[in-house]
Amino acid sequence: MDQPGLDERGQLHALQGLERVNFWSGSPRMLWPAIEQLARNAAPVPLRVLDIACGAGDIAIWLWHRARQTGIDLRIEGCDRSPCALEHAARRAAKTSADVRFFQFDALKSPIPADYDVLM
Repeated sequence: MDQPGLDERGQLHALQGLERVNFWSGSPRMLWPAIEQLARNAAPVPLRVLDIACGAGDIAIWLWHRARQTGIDLRIEGCDRSPCALEHAARRAAKTSADVRFFQFDALKSPIPADYDVLM
């Protein structure tokens, strides 16, 4: 997906593939128990979660919806170096009314932000 010169159509195709892998592997469901426990321990302060290299944003969006269903206050953000991925993730979040913020960040070139409780 991060291949130089890959056109937007190719990037979107790669993002959809990653979404399928995350769905079938159960990635968000595996992360949820630990995040839920941390959030309950931190309550009433919201737990701040950052999805590094978030791609399509599907994991962050799933976690936000799950937290909402269980009454847990999470502040979830996703970052990626790809503007195409970020636009796609923001559209997905808006489509499902998920309050997840996405921003551009290259984790290979910059220090990881320290103001989060969970980095994934």
